Amino acid sequence: MPVCTRPRPGYLLTTSRPCSLLVEKKKKKKVRTTTGLHVNRQRTHRNRFVSLSVASTSSEAENAEKNKSPGGVKMVGGNRPTSPKAWQIMYEALTASEVAPVTASDIEALKSSGAIIVDVRPANDFASGHIEGSVNVPLYQPITGWEPKQVLRKAAYAFFGVFNGTEANENFAEDVKKAAGLDKEIIVVCNTGGTLEQSTNFQTGKQSRSLMAAYDMLNLGFSKLSFLEGGYNQWYDEDREIISIS
Repeated sequence: MPVCTRPRPGYLLTTSRPCSLLVEKKKKKKVRTTTGLHVNRQRTHRNRFVSLSVASTSSEAENAEKNKSPGGVKMVGGNRPTSPKAWQIMYEALTASEVAPVTASDIEALKSSGAIIVDVRPANDFASGHIEGSVNVPLYQPITGWEPKQVLRKAAYAFFGVFNGTEANENFAEDVKKAAGLDKEIIVVCNTGGTLEQSTNFQTGKQSRSLMAAYDMLNLGFSKLSFLEGGYNQWYDEDREIISIS
């Protein structure tokens, strides 16, 4: 084996070592350096993956917000839920699914057969008076937060002299599923009731919150849906029994 006899700069040669050992040490050092680079590349790749995942989640959240109206309700076919185009989509879905009105005089018999009355009015309206046995699942609720969009919505209502403005109940889908099974017969109640009957002035009936709620419930899988004709207002005007929560 050849012996390395050349001294390092500034040192005297006192021992002789095989050159092959020096070569092996250099090779090991190169291997360790390469491994370090490989680990760094793996860490960089992981960091990029985490960054992409966070960006993807953020993008999904932004898209979800874009698919909501200023009131927080999901857009319908890219339209605000209270717009004529959105109502046209709702109307077609509701009539195709044979969602039908029931009258106040039908309520007791339907309750006896197991139907569930879902009152979608805000909780304060429900507390003031409701049909006995009904459950409250608000489609809208009073604006209580102070985020910029909520402040703007309050200001918009106040401009028209309305100081009890509402926004969408984000938990409506979860709450209504807890209130009633998908296979149950449901009667949806709001203040006005709305209608799906065509007339000269209303070719696609008249939109209401109970019909908007029924449309959302159809998309959740409910199939046995009806709505109270004339809504709670008519029930009250007919001097029918009501329950209030003090």
